[in-house]
Amino acid sequence: MVSASQMTQAVPEGNATVVGGGAAPLRRPWPKLHLIYFVLALFDLIAVGGGLYLSHRLSTLFEQSVATNDEWSARFVSIWNLGEMASAVNAPGNQIFETRDVAAERQNLKEATARLNAEIDKVRNEISTDVSPAMASHPVRTLTYAEQSLAIMVAHGERTLNEFEKGDIDKAAYSMALMDKSFVALKSRLNDAVKAVREIQAFYGKGVSAQVQSLKNYEYIIGGAIIFMVFCVVIYGHGVGAFMTRKYRELEAAHLAAVEAEAEARRTSEQLKDINEDVIRLNHELSSNLSKLRDAQDELVRKSRLSQLGQLTATVAHELRNPLGAVRTSIYLLDRKLKGKALGVEPQIERINNGVTRCDGIISQLLDFSRTKTLACEMLTFDDWLAKLVEDEAQALPRSVAVECFLGIGDAKVEFDPARMSRVLINLIANASEAMVGKGDDESKFTTTQPTITVRSALTARGVEVEVADNGPGMTADILQKVLEPLFTTKSFGTGLGLPAVEKILEQHGGGLDIASAPGQGARFTAWWPSRTSTQEVA
Repeated sequence: MVSASQMTQAVPEGNATVVGGGAAPLRRPWPKLHLIYFVLALFDLIAVGGGLYLSHRLSTLFEQSVATNDEWSARFVSIWNLGEMASAVNAPGNQIFETRDVAAERQNLKEATARLNAEIDKVRNEISTDVSPAMASHPVRTLTYAEQSLAIMVAHGERTLNEFEKGDIDKAAYSMALMDKSFVALKSRLNDAVKAVREIQAFYGKGVSAQVQSLKNYEYIIGGAIIFMVFCVVIYGHGVGAFMTRKYRELEAAHLAAVEAEAEARRTSEQLKDINEDVIRLNHELSSNLSKLRDAQDELVRKSRLSQLGQLTATVAHELRNPLGAVRTSIYLLDRKLKGKALGVEPQIERINNGVTRCDGIISQLLDFSRTKTLACEMLTFDDWLAKLVEDEAQALPRSVAVECFLGIGDAKVEFDPARMSRVLINLIANASEAMVGKGDDESKFTTTQPTITVRSALTARGVEVEVADNGPGMTADILQKVLEPLFTTKSFGTGLGLPAVEKILEQHGGGLDIASAPGQGARFTAWWPSRTSTQEVA
C-alpha cells in the first residue's frame, strides 16, 4: 500500500493550482487511508477477541457445571442408597414368617439399622460441610425426619419379632403391617431428602444457566460488531474506489507522469482488493466458528435434557418398585387372613393385584427406556417363534379383536434377542388393539366395527421385517411426527415410552421402526433389523 507522502510526491506539477504570478503551487491533500485500514483491523481484532473470550467463558462454565453436577449426583446416589438400606431394615420383619429364626432376624435388624443410621449421619455431615447453613437446613431436616421414621419402623420390627417369638402370629402380622406402613413413611422422608438435594443441584444449575444466558448477549454484540465492520468495509471500499477514480482522472490529465500514475493506481487497487478479500475471509471464518459454537451449545443442552430424563425415569422406577413390593406382600397376607371368611372383599383384593401388576409393567417400560442392556442374541427359526408369540398374545387381547398372521420367512434361522424382540412385538400388537377397541370393555368406544390386526414376516434386502398393521382410525400428520417422542401419548392410561423403547431395542439390533398411517386408514408399524443369515438367503 502506498503511503500518503509517497502519493503526494507522485502528483505531477500539472495537478497543481497556481495562485498569482510567482506563487508556489498548492497541492490538494490526500486522505490518510491507511489509518482507516488500521482502525478496521483493530475493530476486527476486537471482534475476534470477544469471540474467543465468549468461547473461553462458556468452556469454563461447562467444566464447572459438569463438576458440580457430578458432585451432587454422587450425593443423590448416596441418598438413593438409603432407600435400599431401608429395605434391608424392613426385611427381617417380613422374612421372619418364612425363616422362623427370630435370633438371626433380630441380628439382621440390628445390623441393618446400625448401617442405615451411620450412612444417614455420613450424608448429613457431607451436606452440612459443603453447603451453606441456609441451603443445608432443608435436606438436613428431612434426614432428621427420616431418622425419626426409622426409629418407629425399628420399634415395630422388634415388636414383630417379639410377638412371633411368643407364638402370637396375629399380633406379629399386625406389627409387621405397622412396620411396613412406617417403612412407607421412611421412604417418603427419604424421597423428600432426594428432592431437597435435587433442589440444591437445580439451584446451582440455574446459576450456571443464568451466566450462560448473560453470555449469550455477547453473541448479539459480536454479531452487530461484525455487521458494522462489514458495513464499514463496504463504505471504505466504495470511498477508495471513488477516490481512486478521481485521482486517476487527475493523473490522466498530467503530461509527464500519466503512465506512472496509472500503474500506481492499479497497484493500489490490487492492494485494496486483497485487503477486502482478507476481511471477507475473516468474516466467513468468524461466522463459521460462531455457528459451530451454537451447534455445540444446542447439542450440550439436548444431551443434558436426555441425561436428566434418563436419571428421572430410573429414579421413579426404582422408588416405586419397593413400595409396590410392600403393597403386594400386604395384600397377600390380607388375602390369606381373609380367605374363606366370605367378607365379600375378593373383588377389591383382585383389583389391587391387577393395579400392582399394571404398575409393575409401567416400571418395566421406564427401565427399558432408561437403561441399555447387552443383547443376548440367539439363532432361532423365526417364523416358529413368531407364530407362538402371536398365538399367546392373541389370547390376552379382547375377544372382539381378530389376529391374522402371515409367515414369509419359512425355515430360515434369524439371529436376534428373543426376550427383547418379544417386548417389541407385544408392544406393537397391544398398541394396535388399544387403538381400535381401547381396553375392550366398552363397545361404544370401538373405532372400527371389525377390529383386525395383521402380522406379516418377510426377508428383504435390508434384513428381517415384521409388519404389524390395524384397521383402526389411523393418525394425523401432527401425531405421526410426535409418536416417537418420549412421554408423548394420546391414551389416558399410557406412559408415552412404549414406542421409544421399541425403537431403542430395534436400534440396538442395528435396525429401526418405520411408521405409516393416515386418518381413517389404520396404521402400519414395520420393525426391521439386518441379519447375516437372511441377507445370504435373499442373495
